[in-house]
Amino acid sequence: MTKDKAYYQDKIWEKTDDMAWMPLPGPEWALTPDWAVFYDDLSNREQFNERFIESRVAIGGMASALKLFSFMFFFLVVSFTWGGISGDIDFSDIWMVVIAVVSVLTLGLFFVISLTNSKPAPVRFNRQAQLVHVTTLPKREVITVPWREVQPFIHFSRDTSGWHNLKLLFPVIKPDKKKNNKEPLEVPGAFASVDWVQVGTALKRWEFIRAYMEGGLENINIANGDKNAKLEKPSGFSSDYSRKKFLDHAWEFTEKVLIFPFYFENMLKRREANFRWQEEVERLCAPGADLSDLDTRPIRSHKNTYYIIDKSKGLVWGTPEEIKAQINRG
Repeated sequence: MTKDKAYYQDKIWEKTDDMAWMPLPGPEWALTPDWAVFYDDLSNREQFNERFIESRVAIGGMASALKLFSFMFFFLVVSFTWGGISGDIDFSDIWMVVIAVVSVLTLGLFFVISLTNSKPAPVRFNRQAQLVHVTTLPKREVITVPWREVQPFIHFSRDTSGWHNLKLLFPVIKPDKKKNNKEPLEVPGAFASVDWVQVGTALKRWEFIRAYMEGGLENINIANGDKNAKLEKPSGFSSDYSRKKFLDHAWEFTEKVLIFPFYFENMLKRREANFRWQEEVERLCAPGADLSDLDTRPIRSHKNTYYIIDKSKGLVWGTPEEIKAQINRG
């Protein structure tokens, strides 16, 4: 890993001009307080505390992919087997045999690849040291970068994470052998599967991280006072999010009957629980750590000017009252 600020800045401008990348205001700008209300359950102090917060969303997304592939594989095998027994599928036709074998092997290959690469890749936002620690896959290399060098984007890219992906770019050049070029380090910013559903949820997650790195947990406006608020554990595991009771029971029944989805999700949860950061990361995150050689000053946000992203107007700046007035004018 090397640093090349000039090259990095060129890449930032390149992405800014790319319709697939939406640049967001930096950490010195706060989202308007009317929008910056969160419904996250931060009671897990091993994951959320005054020294650091940690995103564990990656393993949950991988679990969803594994569950899908295992279900499809099971369904395909059962369908072909039942079709052969009932006579609905004629396996005397060599082409039908080829189709069945290729379909099962292809899906099985996708499943094996997903299983092999389904390893924990947490991201830790170290507030006390003003650093970000990220685990890269597939080599599981741990990279530490200064928070103050962050440039946030929303990347519109269809992948296993969804369509609206919060990406935090840092001026650490990571060689890409496949593309034969170099790209800045991209750190995923999601904490929960809901974060990549739309622009608004990705934007709010950026404010969640920014606010924490500025002032800690007390700087995050959790909707505890709202009697109708239901707080959820931030996770990529779909089972951690509430559904209607009927769908919830139906999903549990399907998992336990098929066994495979239920088994693989629990296997990945065990992998996540067994993950350990490198000793140096734990040292930097420990209470009373010696950080005298680091710039640990938090980035303070402007207190008189906020912003919001409106569907029709784009970025809107001003005081909360000014922002409301601009949006209401249509």
